[in-house]
Amino acid sequence: MGGFAALEALKTKSSSSRPCTSVLEAAMMVPELSQFVATAQAANLSDYLKDPNLVATVFVPTNDAFNKALSQYGVTPSQALQQASLIRGLLQYHVVPGMALTEGTMTNGETLPTALTGQSLKVKKTGDSAMIQPSTGSAANLVEADVPVCKAILDVVDALLFPAVSSLPPSAAAQLASRTAGR
Repeated sequence: MGGFAALEALKTKSSSSRPCTSVLEAAMMVPELSQFVATAQAANLSDYLKDPNLVATVFVPTNDAFNKALSQYGVTPSQALQQASLIRGLLQYHVVPGMALTEGTMTNGETLPTALTGQSLKVKKTGDSAMIQPSTGSAANLVEADVPVCKAILDVVDALLFPAVSSLPPSAAAQLASRTAGR
């Protein structure tokens, strides 16, 4: 995909020929990931995602993924950014700490524990392609996979991954539940 040329460049450069690029720095290089960047900043996760020692697999939703999910809940991007506890939990659900997994090392049916306590994602593989299945909602396709960022791996996904509402902080769960009650 042409929009991810900056990420492709990170995949092709030798790690010794460039300084370490963090998850957040890599996302900032791609306009199609600007909502992830804004959400990470609003959720106070910038330092975590800038940490060069972060070992993780991070699933980064595209702007289209954010827009689609937010419109389903009748929320604008600016309204979402005002709900720090909710978006913090949602983004933590996109991080698999302690494992820098590539698409090739993921196995079908594998459970990936996330940074959102007690919540996990499932890998669905068909051949060499992997999809990520959240607790609720549709699976996300890996749009751009295996981007090395410091000690982590960044994978761009085409859907926002939703955990079980009960796993979010109580105030965030109440906010999300109130949005889904009318659907």
